[in-house]
Amino acid sequence: MSFMAALIAGLFALFFVPKGQVFTMTLLFGVLGFLVYGPQLLVAVAAADFAAKAASSSAVGLTGFFGYMGASACGIGTGMLVD
Repeated sequence: MSFMAALIAGLFALFFVPKGQVFTMTLLFGVLGFLVYGPQLLVAVAAADFAAKAASSSAVGLTGFFGYMGASACGIGTGMLVD
């Protein structure tokens, strides 16, 4: 929950960075990337924790597979909207 609150605050802060502040913008994007990666990492940790010991690697692999499939489906949909 704290990652999401900080991510929302960072996104709102992005709109208030003045023009020409490249370092501030770069730093803010780095922080936002960290805040997105944290919950993404926790999905794999949760999958490994919930699965049996022998199946934990398969569970983590499946979460990655479905994550990439969802991202590619979003990419295809976005491409259709752009065209």
